[in-house]
Amino acid sequence: SDIEEYIGLVDESICFHKDAVKMNMMEAVLYTMAAPFSNEWLQQKRKVRMLTDRTGPKHLVIFGEAGNGKTTFGRFQNHLLSTKPIEPINGKNYKKADWDNLFEHIMTQSSPFPVIIDDIKASCFTNAPGNLEGRIKTYFENEWTPDRTYPMMIFNTNHGIMAEWAAGRRVRKLDFLLRFKGNEDEQMKVESILSRKNNTFSEFSRIYSKKLANHISFSTRTKSYNLTL
Repeated sequence: SDIEEYIGLVDESICFHKDAVKMNMMEAVLYTMAAPFSNEWLQQKRKVRMLTDRTGPKHLVIFGEAGNGKTTFGRFQNHLLSTKPIEPINGKNYKKADWDNLFEHIMTQSSPFPVIIDDIKASCFTNAPGNLEGRIKTYFENEWTPDRTYPMMIFNTNHGIMAEWAAGRRVRKLDFLLRFKGNEDEQMKVESILSRKNNTFSEFSRIYSKKLANHISFSTRTKSYNLTL
C-alpha cells in the first residue's frame, strides 16, 4: 500500500532507531485518519464525563530537525484524506493576530478534517510569551459544544520542548528523528506515492465509525487516536 511504501522510506534514511520512527509515523497516519471523528468521540465523552473531565482529544505535534521531511509528510497526510497532496499551512511567521484569525476561522467552518500547520515557532507550546496555551486550553474545554464541529490540529515543528500545560494532557508529541537523503530515487518514490489516488481513508472510515460506536475509550492518556482498533 501507499502507507507501507511511504513508511518504508525510513529504511533508506539516516536514522538510529528506524523501527521507533516507523511506529511514530504509523501512529501519525492513524491519528490523521481518525481525526475527522474527534467530535463524535467528544460528544460521547461529554455524556458521561461532563463534570469531572472536560479535556478533549489531544492535538498532535510532530517534532523533528529541519529538513527531515515533515512538510512532505504533511502533504501525505492531506493526500490520505483528500487524495490530493495539499500544502500544509505555513506557520513559520505566525504572530498572535495570525493565530487568532486561524482559530476563529476553523472554529466557524464546521469542518471535521484536521488542519495541518507547518514549521511553528519554539514559543507555541512553552510558557514563553506568544504561546498557544489560552487557545489550546479553551478550544475543547470551554468553546466547543455538541452542536459544533471543530477540527483537530496537527503541528509540525523543529522545537521539541513543551510546557506541562501541553505535554501529555492536551497534546500528543511524536518524534520523527531521521534525515532523508533527498536523492533522485527517493524523490521519485515520494512523487509516485503522492500522485496516485489513495482509497485507504474511505475503508478506514467504514471500520472506524463502527468501532467508535461500540469500543470507545475516554482516556486522554492513551494513544492519540483514542480507540483500540
